[in-house]
Formats: sequence, C-alpha cells, structure tokens
Amino acid sequence: MFKRTKSSSIESFLVILLFIIFASAIAVIILQGGRTFDRIIVEKDNAENFRIASSYINMVIVQNDLAGNITVEEDFFGNQTALVVRHGAEEAGLITYIYYKDGYLWELYLDESETPIHDFATKIVAVEGIKFNYLTAEHAIGVDYLYDNLAKTASIKQVIALETR
Repeated sequence: MFKRTKSSSIESFLVILLFIIFASAIAVIILQGGRTFDRIIVEKDNAENFRIASSYINMVIVQNDLAGNITVEEDFFGNQTALVVRHGAEEAGLITYIYYKDGYLWELYLDESETPIHDFATKIVAVEGIKFNYLTAEHAIGVDYLYDNLAKTASIKQVIALETR
C-alpha cells in the first residue's frame, strides 16, 4: 500500500479550502446580482408608473381643455385633491374625477347628478403620491408628484397650461 505523505495531505486540504473559497465567492456574487436586479426592476417600475401617470393626466387635460371644463376640487374624499373634468359634446353631463388614494391614481367617471363613490373608481397606476393645484395666475393645472428614486422620495412638479379661459 501507498503511504500518504504529509505534503500530499496539506495539498489535499488546500485544494478543498480553495474550493470552499471559490464556492463562497460564487454564492456572494449570485446573491448580490439578485439584489441588484431586484432594485433595478423596482426603479424601472417606478419610472414607468410615473411616466404613465404624468402622460395620462396631461392627455386628459389637453383633450378636454374647453372653457371652464377643468377644475381642481380641494377636499375630495377627505383630504385628497382631485382633477375634475366636465365633458362636452357627446359626453355632456358626465364628469371624470382623477385623484390619488391608497397608493394609486384613480379615475371616477360618472353623471354630474351622482355623488362620487370611491367603490366605482378605476385604478390607473400605482404611484407614491399626487396632488393637484389650480394655478389661477398662470391659468394652469399644477401637479405635484411624489417619486421614489433609489430609496429617496423626490417631489416633481408639472405645470399644464390651459389654453381656454
């Protein structure tokens, strides 16, 4: 039988130790890559939701910009503000309320004679927060967005000028 020498035992131990270090390094790289990927996806979703919300609000205002049709209701469902769009032409007598509640941008479309009820609203997109302002001097709608970027919440302001008075 072959005798194991002391040097071959040390070499075997070093090979096993090297394998353990290599396996640990691979595991750390995989875990870090997974965390980075998750963070990138969350940031991408936040940016996409912000673009959807801002484009949607801008589109609704531009499409319905007739004299007196667009206003802001300051005390909607408690302490929220709502963009109020009164429709004309074929949709005369109908109102759309756009507001923020419980982490989402909502749209409530109903007849002028009806009382707004949140249960009938439609979710548009998840957002951190939105507040509407009617800027009288500029004759515009101000929209303040809360935007979560890299674990920091920033406030982004958008001003949409109304063409009609």
